[in-house]
Parts: sequence; structure tokens; C-alpha cells
Amino acid sequence: MDAVIRCSALATGLAALITLAIALALPSCAGKHIENTPVPADSAIPFDPPPSYPDIDWSESLQEGRARAAEEHRPLLVFVRAAWARPSVIMDATIWKDDRVLAEAPRFVAVRIDLTGNYGKPMPTWLSEFTVDSVPTTIVMGSDGQITGRFVAGVARAADVAKAMQQAK
Repeated sequence: MDAVIRCSALATGLAALITLAIALALPSCAGKHIENTPVPADSAIPFDPPPSYPDIDWSESLQEGRARAAEEHRPLLVFVRAAWARPSVIMDATIWKDDRVLAEAPRFVAVRIDLTGNYGKPMPTWLSEFTVDSVPTTIVMGSDGQITGRFVAGVARAADVAKAMQQAK
């Protein structure tokens, strides 16, 4: 019986030491997030936004994009992104280069809103009509103003974005 008690006490002591070691290691990680961690220059996915998207004619102004879409009776594609939001960077490298998405893109007036300089600040109020409260956010809207797709906070799947684009009239 004494051997069982000694083994139990040893196991409890060992568990306490492991817990203490983990607790001491955690402060060095506190407050660090993947989004804020610089990506090495040789990374497969670039951290900084590309200067332009060669296959999609992106506008940088929501106001101009909406006016153009209304004037030309075309659907609207809005992509709100930031370089500090890793899913935005992944979407830059994947979704907007996907053949299914690129096949639909010419029908759209595309607007890319880059909030990289807004880190830690509230969302601009002019985005409130689209209920944008996180990045990335992608909104697909028909020429009639009907939203056919909204993809929020995370990497959207190319198939889902392409389907929403196909549904926009």
C-alpha cells in the first residue's frame, strides 16, 4: 500500500513540475499572434500585398466601383484585405488566381480595399453598410444589389467564391 501512495505522490509531483515548466515558458509567447509574425523573405506566400492582380482589374475605391457597377449594370466584387491578416495573404496567392474565379471575374467590377495601415483601428464607417467587421471579407453582389456571397474572417474556398460569382446577375 505504501508503494502505491509513493508512486501516486511521485506522479503528482512530476505533473506539478511539468505544469510549472509550461507556465514559466508561456510568458515568452504571450501576446504573439501568427498574423503579426513576419514571414521570411523566402516564404512560398508573400507577406506584402502584390502591387496588382494581373488577371483581375481591381479598383481601389469602393465609391468609384459602386458607381461604375451601377452605370454599367454589372455585378460587384468587394475584397477587404490587410497584409497583417494571414488569410488575406493566402487568398491573394490562391483565390484570385483560381481559374474558376478568373473565368467569372471579367463580368464584375472588382474593388480591393487594403486596410493594412488600419491595424488596431476601428473599421472605416463607410464599410458598415456591408457589415465588414473583420479581414478578410469578400462580398459578391449582383447588379441588382442582391448579395450572393459573403465570406468572412478566414480563407474562402475558391469553389464557393466562384459559385457566388456565377449566381450574381
